[in-house]
Amino acid sequence: MDKSFKTIKNNIDFQTKTSSSLICKVIRKIFNYDIVKLPYKTEMVTLEQLNNIEILLKQTIHLEVPGEIVELGSFTGTTAALIQETILKCESNKLLHVYDTFESLYHLKTTNTLNSFKQKFEENNIRLPEIHKGLFQNTVPRDLPNIISFAHIDCGTGVDSISHKELILHCLNHIYERMPKGSICVLMDYHDAQKTIKGFNNNKGVKLACDEFFEDKSEKMEIIFGGYFSHAYFLKS
Repeated sequence: MDKSFKTIKNNIDFQTKTSSSLICKVIRKIFNYDIVKLPYKTEMVTLEQLNNIEILLKQTIHLEVPGEIVELGSFTGTTAALIQETILKCESNKLLHVYDTFESLYHLKTTNTLNSFKQKFEENNIRLPEIHKGLFQNTVPRDLPNIISFAHIDCGTGVDSISHKELILHCLNHIYERMPKGSICVLMDYHDAQKTIKGFNNNKGVKLACDEFFEDKSEKMEIIFGGYFSHAYFLKS
């Protein structure tokens, strides 16, 4: 495990615990589905997902795919910190741009998500990325780099699946057209029950958006194992 993962793992215990209550046992028996208790309270990513993101990001850097790096949806910055540290570790001059309202608290006790985001970078001595605060509808495409080599889309907002689908489509449309050949885009919460484990499928709008978006394109979504959470990526051809 290299420095990037040590930095993140020092702050988060990634071990999962399957509840053994009677209700959970019944659900497991009938639906073949585990209710998992995550011991960390402020993160929404697994170690497997972080591993995948670093590997895919390194691929674009080592192959010298032109463009900057973007993350749409950063919350407290766990994946952003990993991405930024990977950029520095690879001695790349690429810039990381992050986009978020920084107003969603979820289960945080703080009232300022942006402060939590900045604090994570400060505590781990990582340079802050370019921060674009606001709704995706306002910052995308206005603040996007002209060329994007790697993108991470994590736009879960808690809205209904159709509204979420439209938001993902908005992001995909503007990111895809800026991606050169060989660039990669990872989408958090992409869940295909036929191809992955029976894990969480909290944001069904992601797959709905991708099904529609790639219907007339040569690229296709590739499922990657993310532990109890789901995600996938596509490679721009």
